[in-house]
Amino acid sequence: MATYAICAFDATDDSGNLLTNVTVEVRRTPDLTLEPVYSDRAGTVSLGNSFTVTDGKVAFYCAGGAFKITLTSGSYTRTRYYVAVGRAAETDLTIATPQGAYSSGATYALGDLVSVVNGSNVFLFISLQNTNLNHTPDSSTPGDTSWWMYVGSPTGSDFLDLALYNEPVLTSSESVFRAIFAGAATFPAGLTGSQFIAGVAATGSTILTLKRNGSSIGTITFGAASTTATASFATAVTFFAGDVLEVVGPASADATLAKISLTLRGTRDSTGVLGQSGTATLDFGSFPGSTDATVTITGITRIAAGSLVEVWLWPGSGTSDHTDDEHKAVNMRVKASDVVAGTGFTIFGMTTDDDTLDGQWNVAWRWS
Repeated sequence: MATYAICAFDATDDSGNLLTNVTVEVRRTPDLTLEPVYSDRAGTVSLGNSFTVTDGKVAFYCAGGAFKITLTSGSYTRTRYYVAVGRAAETDLTIATPQGAYSSGATYALGDLVSVVNGSNVFLFISLQNTNLNHTPDSSTPGDTSWWMYVGSPTGSDFLDLALYNEPVLTSSESVFRAIFAGAATFPAGLTGSQFIAGVAATGSTILTLKRNGSSIGTITFGAASTTATASFATAVTFFAGDVLEVVGPASADATLAKISLTLRGTRDSTGVLGQSGTATLDFGSFPGSTDATVTITGITRIAAGSLVEVWLWPGSGTSDHTDDEHKAVNMRVKASDVVAGTGFTIFGMTTDDDTLDGQWNVAWRWS
């Protein structure tokens, strides 16, 4: 369901007098096509190509953009040019923070950027609210909702087709295929877009198990007497540099299944959108505070000793101690160091002058 922005104003003449019985026409610039407008935020009640307000109080909903609005009352006509309408003004969004592939079990904050794969398409959405949990972005007909702003498709991402072919009949528990990743890539829930076929059909139902770093993440099943297969892949899975994908055959090999071709389709990332990122808080203590503070980030099992870590001050919606504007003006330098493979890293914050800082400050981080 769409969620449209409102445009509301008083229709007045050149002297500021309120007009009555005003016909309103809305055209999108620069092509000046008539814009569909509605009387409700969800866009379920159309106002037609033009509409009339008797009291001069103009209000309508439409998709965001810049518009030419023509007001007519009797013989009087007034035109307003490049009237901006959009939902960006409804939020204090200050920065987009990449959070990788969307996960239904994750809670997203205002400004979090996620990717959603739908078939052969990748879509990007920014969270418009804090505590955004179990509100799935609409990737079937991408658009804005009360929870997500649709921002298009990433130009830095493209598709990764990971193909394997196995000619002979499998042996029991055979490791059919192994691949190590050199960069970030995500495979969508259900392995949408992937293809599976065998040149010789299985005698009985045969299950191939997909693993990431030794842990099962899904299966591909060839049915009895079938040369085609179906996938069971509950959620999107992201692989980072150094991660290993393995396809393992069943403990008891099928007697006939052979000439197996699997092409796993995912999205490869060169923008950082699919990378791992997050936020943290630096606490300089109660007034008068301190000249430096640290916070340790842990639980990052895939980070390597040579991984690149970026960190920056992140205003967000401020903290209980400092507003977002204070975050933008503070004399503070932040950096990341002390990377521990398989664990995490430490963020350091320090003043850039001889003064001290107090209270809590937001920082954001990303590693690759």
